[in-house]
Amino acid sequence: MINIELLSKTWSIQQSFPKGHVIIADGDKLDDKMYIIKEGTVGVYKNFRKQGEICVAELVHGDSLGEMELFMEIDRTATCIAEEDVTVFVIDRDHALEFFKNEPEATLALIKALCFRLANTTKSTAKAKREYDKDVSALNNEVSMLEHSANTDPLTGVFNRRFFMASISLLINNAFRDNKTSYVVLMDLDHFKKINDTYGHQVGDDVLVTFAEMANSSMRAGDLFARYGGEEFIMLVSCTEKESLSTLLERIRINTTKMNVVFEGKAIPVSTSIGVSTVESGSDDDIEKAIAQADRALYIAKNEGRNRIEYFEE
Repeated sequence: MINIELLSKTWSIQQSFPKGHVIIADGDKLDDKMYIIKEGTVGVYKNFRKQGEICVAELVHGDSLGEMELFMEIDRTATCIAEEDVTVFVIDRDHALEFFKNEPEATLALIKALCFRLANTTKSTAKAKREYDKDVSALNNEVSMLEHSANTDPLTGVFNRRFFMASISLLINNAFRDNKTSYVVLMDLDHFKKINDTYGHQVGDDVLVTFAEMANSSMRAGDLFARYGGEEFIMLVSCTEKESLSTLLERIRINTTKMNVVFEGKAIPVSTSIGVSTVESGSDDDIEKAIAQADRALYIAKNEGRNRIEYFEE
């Protein structure tokens, strides 16, 4: 704290500011002035991104403001606002240098004040960073939840049609680079409307959830499984040998008939029909073509008695 009585003897230029007045604004060009408070309180504010301006220090009688920029010859680095009616001494650069040169006690007081202010600013910056990191973490969690909700079927918990269609092209192209063939697989639960009508929609939902969990657990790395709509599900399977695809689909078909869905103590019979087609490339046209072909193969499986696998053939 600078001795105001000593300063009053050597300097007389003063200026008064009303409460709320911005004495110095962050980013302002240097005007070769510093201020020493004679009366009142001044708040020092720094901008911390999301938190906005935070008061990092309060300056009172004998404290200085604007001296760092004055001596370093840089633009203003903080905003200083009168927290109440304030009167300050206004000192230009040349006279400030002369004053501190001739008054070692004032120089020491200024150095102590600057060190104290730096410590407070560091603490405030660290606190603001912690708050910022906390907000970012919360925002990331919220974004993750929204993404999960947007990409997931709310009933079964597997991916939805939107996510499948957005992801399939990349997976197909990756498979081609690994010399694998990609297949689109459509699966439709047989007589599902009858299950709903006979046992109720809650049992129908149980069937959908049980099937989705079973089929999804059969997927391998690089494959994709999703609910396509209603009782229909879709898969993208990539492999080097078609035999491994056949083995996978046969296992799903058989396990569907073994699903443990019970109503009033009785097991409900469930089966699935499956249609398969080959994907020629990851282009939108070829993907749409492959899905349409798998749908035609599924139609044949239904007409041929259900609970079977059909591969599309030209």
